[in-house]
Amino acid sequence: RRGSLSDSEGSNCLSSSESDEESKPELNDRDKLKRARRKGIDPMDPAAYGDNVPVGTWSSGLHAHDKTGADVTASGPLFQQRPYPAPGAVLRKQQKDRGK
Repeated sequence: RRGSLSDSEGSNCLSSSESDEESKPELNDRDKLKRARRKGIDPMDPAAYGDNVPVGTWSSGLHAHDKTGADVTASGPLFQQRPYPAPGAVLRKQQKDRGK
């Protein structure tokens, strides 16, 4: 038969998306960290072990007033520059703001 494919020829014809997925093996954590060191990324940065995470700083996801760590609700010189807020407090506040 001229127009038909044999079983061996048909099994070799994969769609391009299937062959692309198979050509990129899944990296384990150790290989991801080795790749991060080659790129000069801090191993504690989420970009070091995530494929679709951009390289950033500790304050990349925070709003402008959250980056300073100052309490904007208090007044007076002693209370304007308090230490950084607790991470849980910042996350709860952001979640509450998103819920509104």
